[in-house]
Order: sequence, then C-alpha cells, then structure tokens
Amino acid sequence: MSNNVSIIGLLLALTILCPQSAAFAADNGTTGAVKSVVTNPQELIRLSLDGLISAYSGKNIRQFMDLVSESYTGDASVLESSIRRDFSDFTNLSMRYTFNNVTSDGKGNVSVAVTSVRDHTVIKTGKQATIKKQSTLIFKLENGAYRLYSQKSPRLFGRDFQ
Repeated sequence: MSNNVSIIGLLLALTILCPQSAAFAADNGTTGAVKSVVTNPQELIRLSLDGLISAYSGKNIRQFMDLVSESYTGDASVLESSIRRDFSDFTNLSMRYTFNNVTSDGKGNVSVAVTSVRDHTVIKTGKQATIKKQSTLIFKLENGAYRLYSQKSPRLFGRDFQ
C-alpha cells in the first residue's frame, strides 16, 4: 500500500512540477508495471494556457516566455515588451477563461478561441478594472508540449500593438 501511496505522490508532484509533459507514468495496480498515459490535445492546450495565465498573473516573464514558441509569429521581443508594460502598469492580475472552440490543423497547430475575464488594478490610479474579451490563440506542438505560436486581436496577453 505504501508503494501505491508513494507512486500517487510522485505522480501528483510530476503533474504539478511538469505541466508541459505530454505523458506520464502510472502504476496499473495489479502487476506493478508502469504504463504510459497520453493526454488528449485539448488537455495539453489547457495545461499550456493555464501555465501562461499563471506566469502572467504572477508577473513571471521568464516562465511566460518559456511557454512561447521559438517561432512565435511577429516578434517575440515585442510580445515580451508588451507584457512587461502590463506588469509595470497593473497589479493584482487574475484571469479566467472558457474554451469556445478548439480546432487542430492536423500538423501540430491548434487554434483556440476563448472568452476571458481579466481583473487587475491600475497602479497609477488604484482603480480596479475588469476586461472581458474573446481572443483567438494559436498553439504549436513542440517537443510534446503546446507553446503559444500567435495571438489574433484582441490579444489575450499584452496589449494590442498600436
């Protein structure tokens, strides 16, 4: 029994510490053999999007940019600058979302339409704001994880580039 408890603890730790993992090991409970369980693309997209939101809300630019594709359309440095501007202008960032549509092109790219609600406090004024919008994100499968490849206006992360 303690073997199963330690395996469950390990799986929980891996799930928390390695959210970008496409597969994880699980004990089947009868033979002690380890089998591979692959999660579906929508679950992997959700993990990536949750990671982006967590990094954004926590103002962790390194963690955020680690979830952005190396081939991000446009200029990743412009995205990073825009997000840093958000970090300096807003505090108490939090975001919620719901999937509206998830569509795969069959080549590793997935279009995700979401409705999001972002709450924040404007640092200059101290006023709280809530912004609700619909956005479309494109994720690209890279090394078993979906990374942010592009955003269509209105952008979910960073302000729209003027």
